[in-house]
Amino acid sequence: MLLVENQLPFFVLRELFCTIERSRADQDMIFMEAIFTMLGDRVPGKRRPRDDLKSPNLSYIRRILDFMYHCCFHSSTSKVKARKKKLRDDNSTSEVKNQLKEAGIKFKLVDGNTMFDIWFENGTLHIPEIKIGDDTEPFLRNLITYEQLLADRDLKHATDYMLFMDYLIDSPKDMETLCQHGIIKNMLGDDKAVATTINCLGFGVIFSPNFYYTEVFNKIHEHRIRPWNSWMANLNHNYFNSPWVLISFLAGALILLLTLLLTVFSVLSYAQ
Repeated sequence: MLLVENQLPFFVLRELFCTIERSRADQDMIFMEAIFTMLGDRVPGKRRPRDDLKSPNLSYIRRILDFMYHCCFHSSTSKVKARKKKLRDDNSTSEVKNQLKEAGIKFKLVDGNTMFDIWFENGTLHIPEIKIGDDTEPFLRNLITYEQLLADRDLKHATDYMLFMDYLIDSPKDMETLCQHGIIKNMLGDDKAVATTINCLGFGVIFSPNFYYTEVFNKIHEHRIRPWNSWMANLNHNYFNSPWVLISFLAGALILLLTLLLTVFSVLSYAQ
């Protein structure tokens, strides 16, 4: 029912349902409840509250996949258009991934309104949890495909979300980092498989000029270009990227400190 090519018009399904529940006055609400109960668990992250979807007006929903699309967003998500900013000229697709790696940012699990509520503040990227299981790839792939087919949709939330996650994850090591912070719940068991899944979902997807996470990227860019942040990120990336390197650095620093102390004591002894 969630395949793009298998979509029936929503009003047809509604009319069929109403023939069964003809005696009920709240047919639309019961219909929405039935779909939500049957398919709501397919959403891999936090979804809109059930009560938020109990609308008597179903004219804006065209198909089952469109309903699932609305399940992924809180009512506040659409307000992003009012605060949407232009992506910086130097934030091209080739630069964004490098900036995320070079900015030395921290990660924090948050309980956002939905899985798409990501923001950056004080050097920390706040990301809600997403569960990656057997049903995640087909669900998100169909959601992205459906979104790409909607020429009248100005913002492509699911598409931009997967692009954002693709920029974050290059290897199983990146996966491990996000799993350690509780951001990704790996139901597949293999970090490499999950990294491959996310990278494949982002492959070939068009980078929209109205990118949903423009403000996040611009803040990351501003954080990265500060000299102290850039220097610390470079130090961590090149010299402290493994425990052995850190141990060697500390040992060298300790030897240097002891040598300095011996020199000072020798000078003081000679002076006396």
